[in-house]
Amino acid sequence: MPKDSNGKRRETTDVERVEVLKLYAEGCTYRKIQAQTGVSKSDVSKIIKRYKETGSLNKVPRPGRPRIIDERAMRRLDRITNNNPYATLAEITADSRLNCAPKTVARALHVLDYHLRVYNVGLWTMDYSAKEYNRGKNVVEDIRNYGL
Repeated sequence: MPKDSNGKRRETTDVERVEVLKLYAEGCTYRKIQAQTGVSKSDVSKIIKRYKETGSLNKVPRPGRPRIIDERAMRRLDRITNNNPYATLAEITADSRLNCAPKTVARALHVLDYHLRVYNVGLWTMDYSAKEYNRGKNVVEDIRNYGL
């Protein structure tokens, strides 16, 4: 594989693969092709072999788990969030009709640059905050009363 500017490996581009095939058709050896293009000798042989077998230069799709939220679902999430900017994560998940966890929807919304969605409705309501505030006030009063 060719290397990028940081010295890390990267995939060959379409242009590089076409150039490899042109040089091979002209009768160049794998080593000459490597020297002219910067593509390793093993990659040159793989490109030529794939072209002979399939007649195509396209990359073969890699195996892996298919995405739960595809492009269409991402557009739907974007539309739902734009229509109701104050919707909670639970509401967005229910409205999207996706069969996935709210955390998966949260990751998708993060990719769409929507951040800080509430996971549970009513967790930090005014009533809950007031109870916490009063409990803290009571602790402070107890400390003052006992001289701690």
